[in-house]
Amino acid sequence: MSDDLKHLKDALRAATPDAPPKDTHLALAMKNFDDLQSARQGSPSGARHTPDRPTLMSRISSGVIRMFHSLTTRGALAATTSITAVGIGVFFYTQQPDI
Repeated sequence: MSDDLKHLKDALRAATPDAPPKDTHLALAMKNFDDLQSARQGSPSGARHTPDRPTLMSRISSGVIRMFHSLTTRGALAATTSITAVGIGVFFYTQQPDI
């Protein structure tokens, strides 16, 4: 039994790659990645100027539209329920006989 474990342990230790080839492969992979990314991003110079900046009205209108899309009826339901409850309370309070 211990011979089998010893053989397994020796096999697992032998399968570990050497550090220098691993480092060179990692460095080559990082260089290739940098080359690919710089080719896709265009020139490595500074940020490009974009003159098409949204105006104040377009930013406000897009914010209002986004607000209307995110509105729910939960607030309206709470408001109408509370108004109804207050109205019923006032109605019953005024219907009491004078003592």
